[in-house]
Amino acid sequence: MSSVEERRLAILNTIVEEYIDTAQPVSSVHVAQIAQLNVSPATVRSDMAILDREGFLVQPHTSAGRTPTERGYRFYVDHLDRPGTLFPDQRHTLQKFFSHLHGEVDQLLERSANLIARLTDYSSVAIRYAKQDQSTPVRSVQVVGMSERSGLIVVVLGNGTVQTEDLQGDNSGMVGEMSASDMSGEQNSGLGAVRPVPAFVTDRQGVLNASGSRYTYSTNTLAYFDAVGAGFEKIAIVGTGCQASIPAVMNARKAGKVGRRLVLSIGLLCSKTFDETMYEELFEAGYGIGRDSIAKVNIKGRFQVWMQDGSYAEVPLKEGRKWTREGCKLCPDFAAEHADVSAGGIGELAGWTILIIRTEAGKQLVDGAHGDGAIEIRPVTEDPSVIDLLVKLSRASRKRWPQDGSTYHEPGILPESVVS
Repeated sequence: MSSVEERRLAILNTIVEEYIDTAQPVSSVHVAQIAQLNVSPATVRSDMAILDREGFLVQPHTSAGRTPTERGYRFYVDHLDRPGTLFPDQRHTLQKFFSHLHGEVDQLLERSANLIARLTDYSSVAIRYAKQDQSTPVRSVQVVGMSERSGLIVVVLGNGTVQTEDLQGDNSGMVGEMSASDMSGEQNSGLGAVRPVPAFVTDRQGVLNASGSRYTYSTNTLAYFDAVGAGFEKIAIVGTGCQASIPAVMNARKAGKVGRRLVLSIGLLCSKTFDETMYEELFEAGYGIGRDSIAKVNIKGRFQVWMQDGSYAEVPLKEGRKWTREGCKLCPDFAAEHADVSAGGIGELAGWTILIIRTEAGKQLVDGAHGDGAIEIRPVTEDPSVIDLLVKLSRASRKRWPQDGSTYHEPGILPESVVS
């Protein structure tokens, strides 16, 4: 293979991978900057024109960069992209998935697409043709944002048929709905853009306004004094494991009136949080993402950032590691084990939240929310891998605890009289 052919293959490889990451046409200047080919943008542009003529690339319009065609993707998969290596936990997930592979075709397709999306951190689309439509190709699949937590999937078929499907997101909505269905006074973190502050709320809308993930720490327990000042004697708390443990621990230690007021805790599955300076020092300084312009943040292998103007950006998760809060590096409680109910968005079923009911108070809360129609429930057996994943992540967090013979007490369980 000549050096010219090798260069064109490198250009095609770069364009495919950049387009996968950004969903935007890729310019010759950008390819020249990142592909390390030691040639000018003009040379890259000439090679891109040849790849265009040969059917590997296409130019949406005259002034745009190039995007891969179906032939370009196929060549990339067959010749350019090296087979990836699965980590042990990914192999275990696949083995568990295939060992429980049964059910209707539509259910299998849904679970397969969810599994692929979770392993790759990319959107996954599975299509099953009716027998009479097998000759009709899919022309495009687009996701159109309708609001902060909803969207519309638009599928255009080769015969001009357009099909749509509603898309609901953000697992945190379940916690908000469940909290709002049965409450007197409640503490959780208010939005404040992505500046979480302790919030004391007393109505359904207040709970829902405070829902959503920030990934920075909020001292929710400080809102306790606002609740007491307003005359509330029964207070619920929503927070990560370190906060959800407070009511149970106070009761175990007979903390008196303060402990008795905290009658319910909803714990959020949490592996770590970040110092809030990350938004200025990484998001804004490194990526031009102003903190006050952010509407929502999610983590799926990377920081996913939705702006208030409807735009979207991503930040590599590994770049945020140095802003991990020091206390989180020692936290042994991923699963909020002392809460009345623990909740988190893990597993293969997109848009669903796993609930772990740990106490009778937690059971009454979930049963009440379900009875009021505030939440939907489906058996955990529909997602066979989720319990294994929960146990794995919980065990990993346990290993954070110091093992150097220091004066730290071993993490343990509360007395049976407290949790029964």
